[in-house]
Amino acid sequence: MLRYPEIGLKLTLIILCISGLLYANSRNERMLSVPKPMAQNPRPMAQNPRPMAQHPRPMAKKDVVKETLIDLRAPKEKVASLNRWIRSASGVTQVDPVLLVCLLHTESGFRQDAVSEKGYKGEAQTKRFSEFSSVNILEGAEILRDKLELSKGDMFEAVARYKGGKDNQEARDQASEVMRLYEIQLKRRGSWK
Repeated sequence: MLRYPEIGLKLTLIILCISGLLYANSRNERMLSVPKPMAQNPRPMAQNPRPMAQHPRPMAKKDVVKETLIDLRAPKEKVASLNRWIRSASGVTQVDPVLLVCLLHTESGFRQDAVSEKGYKGEAQTKRFSEFSSVNILEGAEILRDKLELSKGDMFEAVARYKGGKDNQEARDQASEVMRLYEIQLKRRGSWK
């Protein structure tokens, strides 16, 4: 039996991240599978004077998380791993991954070694810090999810609570910046409503 409850929590977070990544990878493999070619038409061309309609090739699905990371200048060498971790955390918590990218950008500039004036650490600037970026990002996503529930789905209020309190003017200013970035990114991706 573990003597320290935080070890159990870390193990649980690591297991959740790994299972989220495995799920995301299996889902991506299914999405990227190549369809089998159709059998050739056995009838000769003379009997079938109309040519077969050309089916348009399916457009490649845009990776909005990757595009947002690039737009917000995440380190090039970390874009692929940040993309996986953010998608995994989003899958576990149901927090919009683009909102999560914007939050991480304002919290740490995607730096694991970032430390705030209050002593919060990591990409998501949380009280609990792990040497694993995937765990830090999941921790931030879980906190944001809890703030969204507390705020009854009001994103601005949830982000302000994450940043230091819904009634704290500095936190509200920081939340305004996150929401401004979020709106810009959604407009660029054609998702703004």
